[in-house]
Amino acid sequence: MKAVFVSVIFFLGLASISSAMSSASFSVGYLCYQCISTSDNQEACSESDLEKLKPFIKVCAPLTEGSYKGSKAKGCRKIIQTVESKKSIIRECAYSGEVVDGQKKTGNWGINMYYYQCENAVILYFSL
Repeated sequence: MKAVFVSVIFFLGLASISSAMSSASFSVGYLCYQCISTSDNQEACSESDLEKLKPFIKVCAPLTEGSYKGSKAKGCRKIIQTVESKKSIIRECAYSGEVVDGQKKTGNWGINMYYYQCENAVILYFSL
């Protein structure tokens, strides 16, 4: 009797999931670390330890303003920025640009930036 009850519950659960999947809309997007190491409570943004970075993983939403309004993320970006010997790490969704690995940009007055951008964080998610 117990096995029959479990089987019925399992079958009903599968039917519910199947029904929900048929009415769901699927999207492809990116999950990226989104943080700035110099912001309050975001010091771990400068870490390489994936466990310490977990709180910063977020879905990249389409942009709602600016010249790229409505654009979806193309990848994830990490910027290592040094301004007069003060270093900060910025991790964000990338809406423009191409894959780069340590591209250096130098500005005036002791500003150096290294850009990293990847496209390997594609996720598939759905909403009901």
